[in-house]
Amino acid sequence: MVCSEPTLLKHEEHELAFPWIPEFEFASYLPDVDHIGEYAQPRELHTVTFTDGSLDNRRLTGYARVFNVDLSNLPNTTATAGIIFEFPWINEKSRKVSGCVIDAR
Repeated sequence: MVCSEPTLLKHEEHELAFPWIPEFEFASYLPDVDHIGEYAQPRELHTVTFTDGSLDNRRLTGYARVFNVDLSNLPNTTATAGIIFEFPWINEKSRKVSGCVIDAR
């Protein structure tokens, strides 16, 4: 599983970046010797637009939530399942969100 950095998402926004997993390469870069202890970073992010209203159905919460998403219709990736990790809402209009992909090769 590889996740994007948490990004601020407003209530009316419909796009979220998910890591792209190349078919014959690793999904992320590992830190080099000078950056030991830092997290691996995704190689590339692709923006997914949710037209089904799934990002609209989220309500203000004071706790973190996880939602599954179907990514099987995305081109150029072998990942078919995704996760949206939603951090506790900052206010009534926005929260931080990470898009994650699962690749069980």
